[in-house]
This record gives sequence, structure tokens and C-alpha cells, in this order.
Amino acid sequence: MLSIFIDNIDRVLSRDQLLEITKGYNRDPFDRSIDICIGRLRKKIENDPASPVYLKKIWGSGYLFTAGK
Repeated sequence: MLSIFIDNIDRVLSRDQLLEITKGYNRDPFDRSIDICIGRLRKKIENDPASPVYLKKIWGSGYLFTAGK
């Protein structure tokens, strides 16, 4: 997952895009696997996962990986 974000730095990726890239299918409305992966990734890369600097949620769009601006 981290390599996907690094390849798409400063670009918002939707849950659908992330599922397509990682699993090869469109998401079920109740599929929370991407959210779980994001939470685990934040715990590894963020100093404070509750206030992310690098991996941000963009409401209504998806997730954004930044260089910590």
C-alpha cells in the first residue's frame, strides 16, 4: 500500500482506485479493508496517527499521501 502512495504522491486516491490496484475489483459498499490498511499504515509512519501529517483523508474523495508539508 505504501508503494502505491509513494508512486502517487500528492494525488488523491479513492477507495475504489485503491481496491482496484490492490485487489483487482470494485468495492462493495461495506468493504472496509482499505480503511483498515490505512489505519495500520498510519500507525507505522505517523508520529500521531490521530492527527496524520503524511497520509490524510480527503472527505468525499479518498486519501492523499504528502511529504508532510
